Amino acid sequence: MSNIFKKWNKTPTLKDIVKLVRKNCDYLGHEYPRLSFLGTVKLHGTNSCIAWTKDKEAWHYQSRNRVITPMHDNAGFASFASKVDVQEIVEDIKFMLDPQESLYIYGEFAGKGIQQSVGINGIDKSFFVFHVESDGEDVTQWLHDTMRYDPPLYSIYSFKVFPLVIDFKDIDTKTLFDINSDVNSVDQICPVAAQLLDMEDAGHGEGIVYTAVNLLSSDSKVDDGTGNGPQTIRFKAKGESHSNVKAKVKRPQTEQELLNLDNAEKFLHDLSVDYYIEQQFTEHFSQPALEPENKDIAPFIKFVFADILSEHKEDIERLGITREVSKIINRQSAIFLKRKINRL
Repeated sequence: MSNIFKKWNKTPTLKDIVKLVRKNCDYLGHEYPRLSFLGTVKLHGTNSCIAWTKDKEAWHYQSRNRVITPMHDNAGFASFASKVDVQEIVEDIKFMLDPQESLYIYGEFAGKGIQQSVGINGIDKSFFVFHVESDGEDVTQWLHDTMRYDPPLYSIYSFKVFPLVIDFKDIDTKTLFDINSDVNSVDQICPVAAQLLDMEDAGHGEGIVYTAVNLLSSDSKVDDGTGNGPQTIRFKAKGESHSNVKAKVKRPQTEQELLNLDNAEKFLHDLSVDYYIEQQFTEHFSQPALEPENKDIAPFIKFVFADILSEHKEDIERLGITREVSKIINRQSAIFLKRKINRL
Protein backbone atom coordinates (compact mmCIF):
# COMPACT_ATOMS: atom_id res chain seq x y z
CA MET A 1 0.00 0.00 0.00
CA SER A 2 2.97 2.34 0.41
CA ASN A 3 2.92 3.38 -3.27
CA ILE A 4 -0.57 4.85 -2.92
CA PHE A 5 0.15 6.80 0.24
CA LYS A 6 0.72 10.54 -0.26
CA LYS A 7 1.40 12.44 2.94
CA TRP A 8 0.03 15.89 3.71
CA ASN A 9 3.02 17.78 5.06
CA LYS A 10 2.71 20.02 8.09
CA THR A 11 1.78 23.62 7.36
CA PRO A 12 4.60 26.10 8.09
CA THR A 13 4.33 29.33 10.07
CA LEU A 14 4.52 32.79 8.43
CA LYS A 15 8.14 33.15 9.54
CA ASP A 16 9.09 29.86 7.90
CA ILE A 17 7.24 30.54 4.65
CA VAL A 18 8.76 34.03 4.29
CA LYS A 19 12.22 32.54 4.69
CA LEU A 20 11.43 29.76 2.15
CA VAL A 21 9.91 32.11 -0.45
CA ARG A 22 12.83 34.53 -0.27
CA LYS A 23 15.36 31.69 -0.45
CA ASN A 24 13.67 30.29 -3.57
CA CYS A 25 13.47 33.74 -5.19
CA ASP A 26 17.15 34.41 -4.47
CA TYR A 27 18.10 31.06 -5.99
CA LEU A 28 16.01 31.66 -9.14
CA GLY A 29 16.93 35.33 -9.46
CA HIS A 30 13.29 36.44 -9.08
CA GLU A 31 11.95 39.48 -7.26
CA TYR A 32 10.09 38.86 -4.02
CA PRO A 33 6.37 38.56 -4.92
CA ARG A 34 3.28 40.36 -3.68
CA LEU A 35 0.60 37.69 -3.24
CA SER A 36 -3.07 37.50 -2.37
CA PHE A 37 -4.09 34.91 0.23
CA LEU A 38 -7.38 33.55 1.44
CA GLY A 39 -7.49 32.42 5.05
CA THR A 40 -9.70 29.53 6.17
CA VAL A 41 -10.51 28.38 9.68
CA LYS A 42 -7.93 25.92 11.05
CA LEU A 43 -9.88 23.19 12.78
CA HIS A 44 -8.65 21.17 15.74
CA GLY A 45 -9.24 17.60 14.61
CA THR A 46 -7.03 15.03 12.90
CA ASN A 47 -5.54 15.29 9.41
CA SER A 48 -7.17 12.82 7.02
CA CYS A 49 -7.49 12.01 3.33
CA ILE A 50 -9.80 10.15 0.96
CA ALA A 51 -7.92 9.01 -2.14
CA TRP A 52 -8.32 7.17 -5.44
CA THR A 53 -5.60 5.87 -7.72
CA LYS A 54 -5.89 4.23 -11.11
CA ASP A 55 -3.87 1.19 -10.03
CA LYS A 56 -5.96 0.46 -6.96
CA GLU A 57 -9.36 1.61 -8.36
CA ALA A 58 -11.13 1.45 -4.98
CA TRP A 59 -11.05 4.41 -2.59
CA HIS A 60 -8.52 4.27 0.24
CA TYR A 61 -8.10 6.36 3.36
CA GLN A 62 -5.15 8.01 5.08
CA SER A 63 -4.17 9.60 8.36
CA ARG A 64 -1.25 12.03 8.22
CA ASN A 65 1.27 9.19 8.44
CA ARG A 66 -0.26 6.01 7.03
CA VAL A 67 -2.96 4.26 5.03
CA ILE A 68 -5.84 3.30 7.33
CA THR A 69 -8.79 0.92 7.13
CA PRO A 70 -11.90 0.37 9.26
CA MET A 71 -10.00 -2.46 10.97
CA HIS A 72 -6.85 -0.36 11.51
CA ASP A 73 -8.32 3.09 11.87
CA ASN A 74 -7.39 6.55 13.09
CA ALA A 75 -10.08 8.26 15.19
CA GLY A 76 -12.67 6.29 13.23
CA PHE A 77 -12.06 8.15 9.95
CA ALA A 78 -11.84 5.12 7.65
CA SER A 79 -15.12 3.78 9.04
CA PHE A 80 -16.68 7.22 8.63
CA ALA A 81 -15.42 7.62 5.04
CA SER A 82 -16.69 4.16 4.07
CA LYS A 83 -20.31 5.13 4.74
CA VAL A 84 -22.70 5.37 1.81
CA ASP A 85 -23.42 9.10 2.14
CA VAL A 86 -19.71 9.98 2.12
CA GLN A 87 -19.01 7.60 -0.76
CA GLU A 88 -21.73 9.24 -2.84
CA ILE A 89 -20.14 12.65 -2.34
CA VAL A 90 -16.59 11.59 -3.23
CA GLU A 91 -17.85 9.73 -6.29
CA ASP A 92 -19.55 12.97 -7.33
CA ILE A 93 -16.27 14.86 -6.88
CA LYS A 94 -14.44 12.25 -8.93
CA PHE A 95 -17.02 12.51 -11.70
CA MET A 96 -16.68 16.31 -11.89
CA LEU A 97 -12.87 16.40 -11.82
CA ASP A 98 -12.46 13.29 -14.02
CA PRO A 99 -8.95 12.28 -12.86
CA GLN A 100 -7.05 9.84 -15.06
CA GLU A 101 -4.41 8.72 -12.58
CA SER A 102 -5.16 9.87 -9.05
CA LEU A 103 -7.36 11.98 -6.81
CA TYR A 104 -6.47 13.03 -3.24
CA ILE A 105 -9.02 14.83 -1.07
CA TYR A 106 -7.36 16.22 2.06
CA GLY A 107 -9.16 17.66 5.07
CA GLU A 108 -9.61 17.74 8.81
CA PHE A 109 -11.76 15.10 10.50
CA ALA A 110 -13.32 16.89 13.44
CA GLY A 111 -16.26 16.76 15.82
CA LYS A 112 -17.41 15.06 18.99
CA GLY A 113 -14.76 12.97 20.72
CA ILE A 114 -11.85 13.69 18.38
CA GLN A 115 -10.18 16.56 20.27
CA GLN A 116 -10.98 18.65 23.34
CA SER A 117 -11.60 22.25 24.39
CA VAL A 118 -12.69 23.64 20.99
CA GLY A 119 -16.05 24.76 19.63
CA ILE A 120 -16.06 22.21 16.81
CA ASN A 121 -16.42 19.43 19.41
CA GLY A 122 -20.10 20.33 19.60
CA ILE A 123 -20.94 18.97 16.14
CA ASP A 124 -21.23 15.43 14.87
CA LYS A 125 -18.07 14.02 13.31
CA SER A 126 -17.56 15.56 9.88
CA PHE A 127 -14.86 15.89 7.21
CA PHE A 128 -13.82 19.43 6.29
CA VAL A 129 -12.01 19.42 2.93
CA PHE A 130 -9.28 22.04 2.52
CA HIS A 131 -7.20 20.74 -0.41
CA VAL A 132 -7.78 18.62 -3.51
CA GLU A 133 -5.22 17.22 -5.94
CA SER A 134 -6.31 15.71 -9.26
CA ASP A 135 -3.61 13.92 -11.27
CA GLY A 136 -0.99 15.66 -9.18
CA GLU A 137 -2.38 19.15 -9.84
CA ASP A 138 -3.58 21.44 -7.09
CA VAL A 139 -7.25 22.13 -7.86
CA THR A 140 -8.07 23.94 -4.64
CA GLN A 141 -9.46 26.82 -6.71
CA TRP A 142 -12.24 24.44 -7.75
CA LEU A 143 -12.75 23.60 -4.08
CA HIS A 144 -13.16 27.30 -3.36
CA ASP A 145 -15.40 28.13 -6.33
CA THR A 146 -17.56 25.04 -6.71
CA MET A 147 -17.65 22.58 -3.84
CA ARG A 148 -20.47 23.28 -1.37
CA TYR A 149 -21.55 20.06 0.28
CA ASP A 150 -23.55 19.57 3.45
CA PRO A 151 -22.93 17.09 6.28
CA PRO A 152 -21.05 14.96 6.74
CA LEU A 153 -18.57 16.46 4.24
CA TYR A 154 -17.93 20.18 3.85
CA SER A 155 -15.65 22.50 1.92
CA ILE A 156 -13.82 24.67 4.45
CA TYR A 157 -14.44 27.53 2.01
CA SER A 158 -18.16 27.25 2.78
CA PHE A 159 -17.42 29.09 6.02
CA LYS A 160 -15.97 32.48 6.85
CA VAL A 161 -12.77 33.33 4.95
CA PHE A 162 -10.11 35.97 5.59
CA PRO A 163 -8.56 37.82 2.59
CA LEU A 164 -4.97 38.98 2.97
CA VAL A 165 -2.26 40.52 0.79
CA ILE A 166 1.43 40.00 1.63
CA ASP A 167 4.34 41.84 0.04
CA PHE A 168 7.28 39.50 0.56
CA LYS A 169 9.68 42.42 0.05
CA ASP A 170 8.44 44.03 3.24
CA ILE A 171 6.12 42.37 5.78
CA ASP A 172 4.79 45.57 7.32
CA THR A 173 3.16 46.14 10.71
CA LYS A 174 -0.32 46.43 9.22
CA THR A 175 -0.04 42.96 7.66
CA LEU A 176 0.92 41.44 11.01
CA PHE A 177 -1.85 43.38 12.73
CA ASP A 178 -4.44 42.08 10.23
CA ILE A 179 -3.29 38.49 10.75
CA ASN A 180 -3.36 38.79 14.54
CA SER A 181 -6.76 40.46 14.50
CA ASP A 182 -8.31 37.72 12.35
CA VAL A 183 -6.66 34.93 14.34
CA ASN A 184 -7.80 36.41 17.65
CA SER A 185 -11.39 36.59 16.38
CA VAL A 186 -11.27 32.88 15.49
CA ASP A 187 -9.63 32.10 18.82
CA GLN A 188 -12.56 33.70 20.65
CA ILE A 189 -15.35 32.12 18.57
CA CYS A 190 -14.88 29.38 15.97
CA PRO A 191 -16.77 30.54 12.83
CA VAL A 192 -17.35 26.95 11.70
CA ALA A 193 -18.85 25.87 15.02
CA ALA A 194 -20.88 29.08 15.24
CA GLN A 195 -22.40 28.52 11.79
CA LEU A 196 -23.13 24.83 12.20
CA LEU A 197 -24.44 25.09 15.75
CA ASP A 198 -26.20 28.42 15.12
CA MET A 199 -24.71 29.79 18.33
CA GLU A 200 -23.06 33.15 18.93
CA ASP A 201 -20.80 31.74 21.66
CA ALA A 202 -19.88 28.40 20.12
CA GLY A 203 -16.44 28.02 21.71
CA HIS A 204 -12.83 28.53 20.70
CA GLY A 205 -11.33 28.03 17.26
CA GLU A 206 -7.72 27.02 16.66
CA GLY A 207 -6.51 29.58 14.15
CA ILE A 208 -6.28 30.30 10.42
CA VAL A 209 -4.50 28.74 7.44
CA TYR A 210 -3.70 31.26 4.69
CA THR A 211 -3.39 29.86 1.14
CA ALA A 212 -2.13 31.73 -1.94
CA VAL A 213 -5.09 32.43 -4.21
CA ASN A 214 -3.64 32.70 -7.72
CA LEU A 215 -2.73 29.07 -8.35
CA LEU A 216 -1.95 29.75 -12.02
CA SER A 217 1.00 31.98 -11.09
CA SER A 218 4.37 30.34 -10.47
CA ASP A 219 4.94 32.94 -7.75
CA SER A 220 2.18 31.24 -5.74
CA LYS A 221 4.20 28.04 -5.45
CA VAL A 222 7.49 27.20 -3.79
CA ASP A 223 9.73 24.14 -3.56
CA ASP A 224 9.67 23.13 0.09
CA GLY A 225 12.46 20.56 -0.24
CA THR A 226 10.23 17.52 0.34
CA GLY A 227 10.82 16.13 -3.15
CA ASN A 228 7.24 16.81 -4.25
CA GLY A 229 8.14 19.73 -6.51
CA PRO A 230 6.63 23.23 -6.27
CA GLN A 231 3.83 23.41 -3.70
CA THR A 232 1.15 26.06 -3.16
CA ILE A 233 2.30 28.67 -0.65
CA ARG A 234 0.39 28.47 2.62
CA PHE A 235 1.03 29.17 6.28
CA LYS A 236 -0.75 28.83 9.60
CA ALA A 237 -1.36 31.15 12.53
CA LYS A 238 -2.78 29.92 15.85
CA GLY A 239 -4.76 31.70 18.54
CA GLU A 240 -3.71 32.02 22.17
CA SER A 241 -6.11 29.33 23.39
CA HIS A 242 -3.82 26.87 21.59
CA SER A 243 -0.62 28.50 22.82
CA ASN A 244 -0.63 27.88 26.55
CA VAL A 245 1.91 25.64 28.25
CA LYS A 246 1.27 24.93 31.90
CA ALA A 247 4.36 23.05 32.96
CA LYS A 248 5.94 23.05 36.39
CA VAL A 249 9.60 22.15 36.16
CA LYS A 250 11.94 21.91 39.13
CA ARG A 251 13.90 25.17 39.14
CA PRO A 252 17.62 24.74 38.47
CA GLN A 253 20.32 26.13 40.72
CA THR A 254 22.54 28.22 38.44
CA GLU A 255 21.71 31.61 36.89
CA GLN A 256 22.32 30.25 33.39
CA GLU A 257 19.92 27.37 33.94
CA LEU A 258 17.33 29.80 35.25
CA LEU A 259 17.80 31.98 32.18
CA ASN A 260 17.50 29.00 29.83
CA LEU A 261 14.37 27.80 31.59
CA ASP A 262 12.84 31.25 31.35
CA ASN A 263 13.63 31.39 27.63
CA ALA A 264 12.18 27.91 27.13
CA GLU A 265 8.94 28.79 28.91
CA LYS A 266 8.61 31.99 26.88
CA PHE A 267 9.23 30.06 23.66
CA LEU A 268 6.72 27.33 24.54
CA HIS A 269 4.13 29.96 25.40
CA ASP A 270 3.75 30.40 21.62
CA LEU A 271 3.17 26.68 21.04
CA SER A 272 0.22 24.43 21.81
CA VAL A 273 1.94 21.48 23.45
CA ASP A 274 -1.42 19.91 24.31
CA TYR A 275 -2.26 19.95 20.61
CA TYR A 276 0.87 17.98 19.70
CA ILE A 277 0.29 15.53 22.55
CA GLU A 278 -3.34 14.92 21.56
CA GLN A 279 -2.40 14.52 17.90
CA GLN A 280 0.17 11.86 18.72
CA PHE A 281 -2.21 10.04 21.04
CA THR A 282 -4.90 10.02 18.34
CA GLU A 283 -2.38 8.77 15.79
CA HIS A 284 -0.98 5.91 17.88
CA PHE A 285 -3.80 4.85 20.24
CA SER A 286 -7.10 5.56 18.47
CA GLN A 287 -7.89 1.88 18.00
CA PRO A 288 -9.46 -0.07 20.90
CA ALA A 289 -6.87 -2.81 20.40
CA LEU A 290 -4.06 -0.31 20.98
CA GLU A 291 -4.77 0.77 24.53
CA PRO A 292 -1.70 2.46 26.07
CA GLU A 293 0.40 0.71 28.69
CA ASN A 294 3.23 1.86 30.94
CA LYS A 295 5.77 0.53 28.46
CA ASP A 296 4.41 2.97 25.87
CA ILE A 297 5.25 6.10 27.88
CA ALA A 298 8.88 6.45 26.75
CA PRO A 299 8.14 5.92 23.02
CA PHE A 300 5.16 8.29 23.27
CA ILE A 301 7.38 11.03 24.73
CA LYS A 302 9.78 10.58 21.81
CA PHE A 303 6.94 10.85 19.27
CA VAL A 304 5.70 14.14 20.75
CA PHE A 305 9.15 15.69 21.04
CA ALA A 306 10.10 14.62 17.50
CA ASP A 307 6.85 16.12 16.15
CA ILE A 308 7.60 19.49 17.78
CA LEU A 309 11.25 19.43 16.67
CA SER A 310 10.15 18.79 13.08
CA GLU A 311 8.60 22.27 13.04
CA HIS A 312 10.67 24.26 15.52
CA LYS A 313 14.16 22.71 15.72
CA GLU A 314 15.95 25.71 14.22
CA ASP A 315 14.50 28.19 16.71
CA ILE A 316 15.02 25.87 19.70
CA GLU A 317 18.68 25.30 18.81
CA ARG A 318 19.25 28.99 18.09
CA LEU A 319 18.05 29.86 21.59
CA GLY A 320 20.11 27.07 23.13
CA ILE A 321 17.15 25.66 25.05
CA THR A 322 16.85 22.13 23.67
CA ARG A 323 17.36 20.51 27.08
CA GLU A 324 14.86 22.76 28.86
CA VAL A 325 12.23 22.43 26.13
CA SER A 326 12.70 18.66 26.18
CA LYS A 327 12.11 18.48 29.94
CA ILE A 328 8.91 20.51 29.80
CA ILE A 329 7.48 18.64 26.82
CA ASN A 330 8.49 15.23 28.17
CA ARG A 331 6.87 15.86 31.52
CA GLN A 332 3.61 17.03 29.95
CA SER A 333 3.54 14.02 27.61
CA ALA A 334 4.21 11.53 30.41
CA ILE A 335 1.52 13.00 32.67
CA PHE A 336 -1.00 12.92 29.82
CA LEU A 337 -0.39 9.25 28.94
CA LYS A 338 -0.26 8.12 32.59
CA ARG A 339 -3.70 9.63 33.14
CA LYS A 340 -5.00 7.82 30.09
CA ILE A 341 -3.57 4.52 31.34
CA ASN A 342 -5.03 4.98 34.83
CA ARG A 343 -8.50 5.54 33.39
CA LEU A 344 -8.51 2.24 31.50
